Amino acid sequence: MKNKFSLVAGITCLLFVVAGCGNTPVNGEDDRNEPSIATEVEATITEAPVLPTATATDARPAPLAMEPQEVTYTNAAGESIKGLYYPAAVNPAPLVVLMHWSNGDMSDWYEVAVWLQNRGLNNPFPNPEIPGQTEPASWWNPLWFPKLEENKSYGVFIFSFSGSYPFPNIDKQVDTSGWLDDAQSAMLKALDLKGVDTTQIVSIGSVQGADAAIAGCLYLNEQQSGACKGTLALSPGGYLMKDYPETVDALGKINPPTTAWCIGMEYEISVCEYAATLGNSSFKYFTIPGQNQGNMLLSPNLEPLPMQLILDFLEETVN
Repeated sequence: MKNKFSLVAGITCLLFVVAGCGNTPVNGEDDRNEPSIATEVEATITEAPVLPTATATDARPAPLAMEPQEVTYTNAAGESIKGLYYPAAVNPAPLVVLMHWSNGDMSDWYEVAVWLQNRGLNNPFPNPEIPGQTEPASWWNPLWFPKLEENKSYGVFIFSFSGSYPFPNIDKQVDTSGWLDDAQSAMLKALDLKGVDTTQIVSIGSVQGADAAIAGCLYLNEQQSGACKGTLALSPGGYLMKDYPETVDALGKINPPTTAWCIGMEYEISVCEYAATLGNSSFKYFTIPGQNQGNMLLSPNLEPLPMQLILDFLEETVN
């Protein structure tokens, strides 16, 4: 009787051990922090039992709801900055941090955010109205935006720099002295957003926001190596007391080099041309004919089309 009881106990023990092998936590650590316990078997098993084969399962968490989430963070100076986070259709997912120019605030990106999120969400916020104009600005008219592939979805984080006002701001002076701090703190905040792959973050900015975006990318990689995969600038110009070409060069000295793309119209492209001479093997620049600058580059009928270049940049930079 003793031998029969011992045989059953031994088989049960082995089944428990094998089944446990398929339950490794996603992060590779055992959350229970319990030591392994060796169990003695009193009888020798002469014939091995048939055990179930462990199968791999998809441990990826469920996607977050598509609706934008309000985000508040504090910059290094202690000022509270408000933003919105648009979760991607997969979890975790690459994150795009968008930074606006001094002529607007985060509302500049309302339509671009849902475009890159690519989850069928209609922009839930009213876009600013332009006095004397019935048609929206081109970056608020998604009808002409290039179509994303169905399987592409990015998380998007937008925020309003300190002291900014909605477009078109024609009568209020904007103090951009704190924007570098805002951008660097935003990139750190990106690491805390749920559903973000913290090894797949990129930044995109316009004019002053372009300089903030590249500086923020470099800063993030200095704090957490490899977190920022790349940065794209629309009309950069060293507006935030940080030289654009030098920052491109610094990104190129990271191993591996951090991707940096620059898009500008003909008369301002010299800053990008100079940056290309400094040796960052992952740097590219694109000259756009005409007189468009910053958000005005987000317009149809341009060749090359900057909105398509944004998709190309993301395709090349993040998975």
